[in-house]
Amino acid sequence: MALLESMMHGGYMLSLKAHFVSSLPDLSPLSHTLVYLNLSFNDLRVFPSTVLELKQLVCLKMRNNPLKEIPNGTRDSQHNA
Repeated sequence: MALLESMMHGGYMLSLKAHFVSSLPDLSPLSHTLVYLNLSFNDLRVFPSTVLELKQLVCLKMRNNPLKEIPNGTRDSQHNA
């Protein structure tokens, strides 16, 4: 429902906060529009690689997930300069 609601409002924001998901739904319909994604307070143990396909994403929140590691290339490139 949250994905559909996001698409109805332009696809710029999506909050799946506290939905207790362990994997993400298909985000490909939002891959060119999504700017803000909140995945906080879920059960994500593996970083969702589909997030890397979100070309317009500026803000990703993943607080309180039992992630084991964050893959290389996900940090802001400005901090590596």
